[in-house]
Amino acid sequence: MDRIGITYPQYLVLLIIWEHKSPSIGEIADHLKLPTHAISPLIDRLEGRGLVSRFSDEVDGRRVLVQATPEGVELEAGAAAAWHEVKCRTLLSDSELGDFRTQLMDLIDRMQVAS
Repeated sequence: MDRIGITYPQYLVLLIIWEHKSPSIGEIADHLKLPTHAISPLIDRLEGRGLVSRFSDEVDGRRVLVQATPEGVELEAGAAAAWHEVKCRTLLSDSELGDFRTQLMDLIDRMQVAS
């Protein structure tokens, strides 16, 4: 992630934004299984770098939506290249990396239940 100038948590937020186009902050938090107050500083930093922008939902003005700026969309290609490098270095297949990610998310769930 250093190569593309973002942290891993910022990358995870961007992944949700790239996949869902204009998710709400709450939806991003739900996908990452984090509280919204943990997501807001990440969005602040990404917005400060010009990678995302926030706007109010036209239907429900209380909801804040986030979308990638053109610069944020361009970063997706760099992130894909970084992901490919991880695959090459670890020698893991797509399914193995997916399984590993699932295991990490399960671990996060267990840690949240335990606390």
